[in-house]
Amino acid sequence: MMIRDTQLYLLKNKLGEVLESPYFSKSLILYLEKLKIIVDKIINADHIDLPENIIDYCIQSIFTATRFFTGSTTKKVPYEIVYCLEQACLDWTKNKSIITTELSQNILSFYFIGVHQNFYILANSIFGVDFDSELVQICLPDLYRRRPLYATPLYHELGHFVDVNQAIVEQTFLKKDIHFNLPNLHLVPELSGSSKDHNLLFQIQKSHRMEYFADLFSAKYIGRSGVEFLNEIAGEDPPSKTHPSTQDRIKVVDDFLNGIQNDIIDMFNTVLKSNNLPLLQYTTTNMDISRSFNNIRPYEIKNKDELHAFIGESWIFLREMFHEPKDKWAYIPKVQIEKSVNDLVEKSLRNHMIIKKWDNDGAAI
Repeated sequence: MMIRDTQLYLLKNKLGEVLESPYFSKSLILYLEKLKIIVDKIINADHIDLPENIIDYCIQSIFTATRFFTGSTTKKVPYEIVYCLEQACLDWTKNKSIITTELSQNILSFYFIGVHQNFYILANSIFGVDFDSELVQICLPDLYRRRPLYATPLYHELGHFVDVNQAIVEQTFLKKDIHFNLPNLHLVPELSGSSKDHNLLFQIQKSHRMEYFADLFSAKYIGRSGVEFLNEIAGEDPPSKTHPSTQDRIKVVDDFLNGIQNDIIDMFNTVLKSNNLPLLQYTTTNMDISRSFNNIRPYEIKNKDELHAFIGESWIFLREMFHEPKDKWAYIPKVQIEKSVNDLVEKSLRNHMIIKKWDNDGAAI
């Protein structure tokens, strides 16, 4: 078909253009080159041997990936927070994960798009292309690209990737010892008068469980900062078909952080334990960033555990200085406080990345 052939040639050209752009990671280049091999093989193949739905599926998957790769080649990429996400991902997946980003003009546009395992299976079985890395495609508002503390929702989005990648929520429905209802489902408007619609109830249960897991995943790494961000932008949101109420979500996270027993947390940990995955546990650190930040100096992040906790501690520091500034911060306008703290966070993360790069490769970035 003319349109499909045109799509393939345009996609091939686009992949070539992106390959010519400078990259931060060699893994990105290798992944992109493998996508180009698939496109070349489709173009050169006899289309009769390839079902149209397979071709269309590959085109759509590669087009989406290319869109995010394009966003990851610009100077606008928030490399520091992407690095944090990549480090968290190492705890959960055997394959190396590549974080790619797209910057949106929508101020509330945080979301995750996964590459389904079917694509990797097709790539290997039909085209002989084997990927040793998995793509994590995350979108965030362009407005926050230089505000790492306002990118904390990306930990939640990474939680969605881990959930899908490891089929965690899916497995909660298979465990015989998990048989409780999530809170306040009766308040979801779509369930009014539909108590016998078991398919609808299942879909809502699944969506709510996915949100709870992503919230807890975020809290495991960066504490309460994720739901505090949520509370500021959607604090009064009631339960819906896709999300629990904000206040229900905050309660689950607070129970988690305070060590209070909660059936939702136990549900996920039952699945995680059976799959030999990290448990949802929160470990406090003794790090004190205030001495560095009060002197307007970056904090020296000591290890991987501090890397994530640093985000949560910096959020607490920003919140305190914004609402009740003290020391040198008392003489700085609120708008400048917010920018300065985010700048310190960005520089602290960047310094840590350079040191780790030097230790691993013997050369600085």
